[in-house]
Amino acid sequence: MKDSRLFIGGQWVEGASTFVVTDKFTGEPLANVASASREQIRQVVRVAAEAFRVERLNLNARYKILHRAAELMEERREDLKATIVAES
Repeated sequence: MKDSRLFIGGQWVEGASTFVVTDKFTGEPLANVASASREQIRQVVRVAAEAFRVERLNLNARYKILHRAAELMEERREDLKATIVAES
C-alpha cells in the first residue's frame, strides 16, 4: 500500500493525519493519503500567494517546467495508469 505526503513550500512533509483510500469493488486498501491540518492549509495559501506576487515565469521557463512534468508522467506511466484504473 502506498503512503502519501504533502508538498508544501517546495518540501515533502507529513500530513496532520492520514486516511485510507480503498478499492470500491474489493474493499482492498490502495493508499494512505495525507490530510492537511488547518495550519498546513494556511501555510500552503501563504506560500502560493507569495509565489504569485514574486515569481513571474516567462514563456520559456513555463515550457521547460511543463515539458519536464510530461517527461516524469511518461516515466511513471504504468504507475499512473494503475492508479487511475484503481480510482475508477
